[in-house]
Amino acid sequence: FELVAMPLPRKSKDQVLRAKLSYLSEPGNTMHLTTSCEHPEIAVQWMDKHFTKEAALRMNYGVEGEHYEMVDGVPLFKPSFFEDEDTVPLHVKESVVLCRRGPAYWSTRASILLKQDGDNTKLGEAMQCMDTWGKNAEATLRIPFTTFQDDDYGVMANYMTEVDTYAQPMIIKFIIGEESIEEKWDEFVKTCIDLGINKAREIWQESYSRMLNNID
Repeated sequence: FELVAMPLPRKSKDQVLRAKLSYLSEPGNTMHLTTSCEHPEIAVQWMDKHFTKEAALRMNYGVEGEHYEMVDGVPLFKPSFFEDEDTVPLHVKESVVLCRRGPAYWSTRASILLKQDGDNTKLGEAMQCMDTWGKNAEATLRIPFTTFQDDDYGVMANYMTEVDTYAQPMIIKFIIGEESIEEKWDEFVKTCIDLGINKAREIWQESYSRMLNNID
C-alpha cells in the first residue's frame, strides 16, 4: 500500500504555522576533530565528502545496480537487497536493514542533497512526506522541551502507569461497546482520579508552565 502525507492543518488557507519543537539542546549527528588527529586535512576532506550526493546515495542505499536502481529519478532497493542481507555492506546494513524503509542518520542529509542537486532527482516516498510537512511552516516560534524538577517525572510516571493500565483497556471497551458509557463513565472517571491522574496532571502543568516561560 502507499501512504500520502497531508499538509499540516491550518485555520485558513493563508495561515503560516510558526511553532517548531527545538532540538538545539540535544547534540546529535555531530563530528569533531581532536588535537590528537595526525592528518586533520585528510580527515576534513573525508568528512566533507559525506555532503556529496554520491556519498548520500551510498550511505542510504548502497551500490547502484547491486543494491538499488534509479527508477524515474527515485532510488529503489532491489528485491535481492532484502532476500540476501549477507551481501549488503556493513554500513548500509546498520542504517537500512534494521529500519528497512527509513535509514535515520543519513536520511535528512540525503533528502536535502537529492532535492537540491538540480538533476531532476526525485524525492523518495518518505522524503516527499517531509517536504509536504515542511511547507507553510516556519521556525519563528521555538518550543523547548518540558523539564521536571527533582523526582517529579518518576512520581508522575508512577501515577500514569497505574492510570494507563486501567484506562486503556476500558477505553477500548467503551469504543467497541463492551462497556456502556452511560452506565460506567462516572465510575471510570472516579477510578482514574483515585489512581492519581489529577496529581500527574498537576506535575505536568508545572512542567508546562516552566516551558512557556522559556519560549523565545
